[in-house]
Amino acid sequence: MTQLSEIYAKALMEQNINIDDVKECKNILINNNMLFECLCNPAISKHDKHSVTDRIFNDKMKSFIDVVCDNGKADILFDIFNSFDDLYFEKQGMGKATLYYSTMPDNEQIEAIKNMLCNLENKKDFKIELKEDKTLLGGIMVQCKDKQYDRSVKNSLEMLRKRLIQGVKR
Repeated sequence: MTQLSEIYAKALMEQNINIDDVKECKNILINNNMLFECLCNPAISKHDKHSVTDRIFNDKMKSFIDVVCDNGKADILFDIFNSFDDLYFEKQGMGKATLYYSTMPDNEQIEAIKNMLCNLENKKDFKIELKEDKTLLGGIMVQCKDKQYDRSVKNSLEMLRKRLIQGVKR
């Protein structure tokens, strides 16, 4: 996320826009790549962009998207939406994390990871995004903002390799 996307996300949050409206807008743009490209295209006039947003988005989201487009920043809309999610979850006392795995953990393991994160990060709950990563060779790695909790086989092997190299150098 960029600092600019966080500024826009805060502005969006201050307008008390519902998270469901933001999700709907994000989904519209994800599913209509041509629309997103048009909003990003500087050759398309502000008037034409406004005409399109009038027909597609609700009033609050339309106004916000118009401002972003008018400032020539439509290309960071997805970063803005992601920053908005982070702010929303933070405001709710929740956290967000990405869980990378080589073998899909079961629900009990995911709940244990959530509980661990709640304790470590002092949050009420966590939204966990699951992503497969076969390069981990086993175990898991959790990315939570700028922190990483790595309990993967790949990381263990790398740490072992470093200790062996240090031992040889002595």
